[in-house]
Amino acid sequence: MGAVQWLLKKITKVFGRNTTSLFYVLLYREILKEINDITKDEEDSIIVLREIGKKAATESCERHTTVFKWMPGSPKKVIEYFELLWVVVFGKELEEGALTYEELPKEGSKYSDYIVKIKSCPLCAGYGADNEDTFEFQKVSNKDSEGLACGLTGMLESVANFILKVKRSDYRIHIAEQKCLAKGEEHLQFICKIYDSLEWKDLSSVRIQDKIKSGVKFEESIEEDVVQETKLDIIDKLQEVLSLDKIEELLDEPLEGIKSKVAEIIEDKLNMEPEHFFDYFRNYEDDLLRIIGYLAVHLLNEYGGLIEKTLKNSTFAKIAGYLFKQLREFVLLFIPIDVINDYHQLLISFLDGLAPAEMVENVRQFSGKDDINYLFEGAQMALENLGIDFTELKDNVWEEIRKEREDGLIPSDQSMME
Repeated sequence: MGAVQWLLKKITKVFGRNTTSLFYVLLYREILKEINDITKDEEDSIIVLREIGKKAATESCERHTTVFKWMPGSPKKVIEYFELLWVVVFGKELEEGALTYEELPKEGSKYSDYIVKIKSCPLCAGYGADNEDTFEFQKVSNKDSEGLACGLTGMLESVANFILKVKRSDYRIHIAEQKCLAKGEEHLQFICKIYDSLEWKDLSSVRIQDKIKSGVKFEESIEEDVVQETKLDIIDKLQEVLSLDKIEELLDEPLEGIKSKVAEIIEDKLNMEPEHFFDYFRNYEDDLLRIIGYLAVHLLNEYGGLIEKTLKNSTFAKIAGYLFKQLREFVLLFIPIDVINDYHQLLISFLDGLAPAEMVENVRQFSGKDDINYLFEGAQMALENLGIDFTELKDNVWEEIRKEREDGLIPSDQSMME
């Protein structure tokens, strides 16, 4: 897994379900049991639970559309991000090496099919050991029927296709459970098939009600087309150059490969050995991190000068300044400390072999929080250079609003609440 996926997996877990996995698993199994009590047909119950999972995931995605704009728009990339989809849906990380892919090329098709294998499934593991586990998989005669993870499969499919819909892709992904631990099989296995819009329309034309033999009524879900916006918002513009797959292309190289390229650039452009170059920053390691933060902002600004153009407006500059201050204050609340410390160790590994040993040791004395603070200090210097006057900003935005009201720039009329 690349650095970007790994970081997002860690952060997503923090924003995932705040219930324990045991509660989630028991609730999931109870839902299947209740459905089966209604349908009295195991195959129908699997179909219904899958559709409930699809609907639930879609409704959740619709409340967080902007987040999914940052995801990759290629169906192949979405499948490669399967582990991240798992964390988004299930709120639980997979163990290292638990997930494997197998590509199945399709003749005459732009995209291959993919087999995704997961060694263990929290939903299926141990099913049948409890007296409450009454679902009888031996009654499912259809060899194409899914297993206990059918609801989870529906959620995964909905999230994947919501991403493609938001990214205005002409493709959709069908995900089906092929093997199930609860059925006594050796692992959880999904088959992922990629369809173009016409093929997907034909596939989706088969009504769920026609599949159900028990006569239980089920409301069909219809995928709505994306409303094409005539005016793109700032997120749309940014994600064109900063979506996760594009960022990962920059970062997802082996560390030694990146170190080698950095060494080549220093030797080629500066005509000096890397150790000699980094020696200039020995005992000034904090300034090196500030420079990285400074350059990062200017690098973002290189894409069309969007930041600089925005900050030319004094009002937008103030808003951006307050947002930056709030981000700096709360970033440590949002990013788990173990993630920050892991990236601090990555920085040390990067410098090791390029920089003098004394400098590496000095950086080792920093904490992950120190790295964040130095990077933000450098970024603030860059934003000041691009137009934000941080000295004019109040301690918080409410003091700014009060000052604007006192100066008559904001009406002092009573609010609707008053």
